[in-house]
Amino acid sequence: MNGTSDRSRRTAFGIMAMLSAFGAAVAVAALWLGDRPGFLAALGFAAAFSLPSAILGWVLARRPVDGPAQAVAGPLAAVVVRILPPLAALGFLATQRGGGIRAAGAGPMIVGFYLVLLVTDILLHMIFARTHTSRR
Repeated sequence: MNGTSDRSRRTAFGIMAMLSAFGAAVAVAALWLGDRPGFLAALGFAAAFSLPSAILGWVLARRPVDGPAQAVAGPLAAVVVRILPPLAALGFLATQRGGGIRAAGAGPMIVGFYLVLLVTDILLHMIFARTHTSRR
């Protein structure tokens, strides 16, 4: 099996797993917070700052590396990309302008989505690391 195509399939599988986990988290958020006024706006806000950053972090962490410096820089960049947008969104919610979507539950959704996607990311890394090392 070609290593590049295997890496691409695993990356695509991880993206689909993250989308599935995110869909489950949205369903839970809709059940828990769905009756609040402005829920859809809060959901869109939370999704815009949680899902793309998690997927981009997954893709960055999966990049092939050419040496020790890239082996360290890639995962660090993935962590920064994964955590900064949700933190910035939470910072915005702390301002006066974020009050409406904050009241609709955007803060708990951002935290919940981030945690669900982080756990998914960690589990995927564990699964693929175990599979990769067992082939040696």
